[in-house]
Amino acid sequence: MTVIDVQAEYDARFYCLDSVWSVLADGPPMAVFAVQTPPTHDQTLGTFLRTGFEFYPYFISFDTSFLPANATIQVAEFHSKGLLIFAPANMELREYDFGPTLEASDWLTQAAFAACPKLATIPDLSLDNTMRAWTNENTMISGINKAGHTRFVIAPGAYANGLTPIADSGASINSNLSIDHNNRPYLHLEYTVASGLLKVWNGTSWEQNR
Repeated sequence: MTVIDVQAEYDARFYCLDSVWSVLADGPPMAVFAVQTPPTHDQTLGTFLRTGFEFYPYFISFDTSFLPANATIQVAEFHSKGLLIFAPANMELREYDFGPTLEASDWLTQAAFAACPKLATIPDLSLDNTMRAWTNENTMISGINKAGHTRFVIAPGAYANGLTPIADSGASINSNLSIDHNNRPYLHLEYTVASGLLKVWNGTSWEQNR
């Protein structure tokens, strides 16, 4: 059994604002629309859904290309340090391949977000500013991409219900560039693989050891 904690390679979030909810949920365009990354914001990239209306979905990517094609993943867990800001947050982690960086074209409407496979959630009580493992859905292992990069979108669950938000919800999440490395989100993996079929680093990328 191989056990490894994979550090994130990239994270960012959208900052969206519009006085009309249907415009924000279906946008862009909207009154305010920007990509925020840790260097231009701070050590946390919280994800919030607020009346008024504001929405901050959070996106994170992991390089999992080192996994052999025939690896059998036994455990896959997303860990993060978060702090509850607006309850109930009902945070959801969903599978979404947004590419190497977050762009305007990666926007998810309410319907598109709801269609992304839900992989994990975290109870509000666990958003206590300590590192915690999210609670897996049955689909978490299938969301790991052994051929390349594993990417997720995180947002309050209320965004998936298709309704106009009537209360604020959300939490802060420590980013991939937190000064304290122990506060950075990571992907915990445990897997087995047939002997002699591991991947090796060729100086540029992972390749199958023949």
